[in-house]
Amino acid sequence: MRLLSACEANTSPIFSLYHSPEKRASGAIRKVVTTKPYIEAEDSDGAVHRLWVMEEEGDLMAISNDLADKAIYIADGHHRYETALEYQRSMREKAGAVSGNEPFNYVLMFLTNIADGDITILPAHRIIRYPGKNILDLLSGYFETKTIPLEDDIIGVMRERTRPSVCIRRARTTTIC
Repeated sequence: MRLLSACEANTSPIFSLYHSPEKRASGAIRKVVTTKPYIEAEDSDGAVHRLWVMEEEGDLMAISNDLADKAIYIADGHHRYETALEYQRSMREKAGAVSGNEPFNYVLMFLTNIADGDITILPAHRIIRYPGKNILDLLSGYFETKTIPLEDDIIGVMRERTRPSVCIRRARTTTIC
């Protein structure tokens, strides 16, 4: 809440899923991303980020109509969503009369159509610090462990697992429990 209040902006999207076999929104987005992005940047990890502007009324209506009657499921970010609602309540109290178009009435959300297929949702990375003990020694008492070279396809290895798994990344290897 303090970050949202200080920035007066969402800094991390809520990751959400919806189901639309018609794929009208997906089609509009596929069309737009074939054009030149408004801005493109590469981060320090080498990942390229692109941003497009959608201005065609037909594309915007396709998205709006496709999502109008769809349930949206929060896959990751329920705490950010709750924080955004609390921020909205707080700002409405301060503002008094509101039109509904104020920025605090909106939240940044990434929507994925599960009907597009081939979606893999892996668990969020968490950092665990356990002073004085080797975390791998602790986990190996409860899990089968497998150490693989860092350059191996971790996602492929995780997909082959038949039970829930934990990845531990180290300097030169990754251990899957």
